[in-house]
Amino acid sequence: MNLRIKLRKNQSTVEREKLTADLHSLEILGDAIHKIPDLDHLKKCEHLLLVCPELQELPKLPPHLKILKIKGGHFTWPGQLPQLKSLSLQGLKSQKEAFNSWSLPVSLEVLDLANNNLEDLPLNLDQLSNLQRLSLDHNQLQVLPNELYDLKSLNHLSLDANPLSEETKQKLYDQFKIWF
Repeated sequence: MNLRIKLRKNQSTVEREKLTADLHSLEILGDAIHKIPDLDHLKKCEHLLLVCPELQELPKLPPHLKILKIKGGHFTWPGQLPQLKSLSLQGLKSQKEAFNSWSLPVSLEVLDLANNNLEDLPLNLDQLSNLQRLSLDHNQLQVLPNELYDLKSLNHLSLDANPLSEETKQKLYDQFKIWF
């Protein structure tokens, strides 16, 4: 079962009763929502989309989650994530220090960190040996960590609208044949 919850402007809570254990996919959209009930009881849920620009706390996530997409919000990282295949975090208002504390699942194949104003990648990329797609569009990246160039499974790298240095552009061309 799939469920899409779209809250109106004056609504700021999600009714837990709607979050039944048989959900496979859940989308929650709400401009005024600050907190979402814990979702760890959703044992069948594999896909979760949160579009909540005012989100201040991430809920406990479903244990078998494969795809997590979050657009907007200002929250601290929850620590351990399920063994995700795809993670998209766009337009977060998190501080750079929050990104430093993140621990990404080694199972990731797709990582999208577009529109976060990142100046560097504090993530431990060398542990993401399964990573195939990486989107870093619309950040403030000038250089990229050396670990990025060692990702053997990476076959798509997107860096649009970043102020990359000339040296980084040359290195990207040499390694991935990407030209700017």
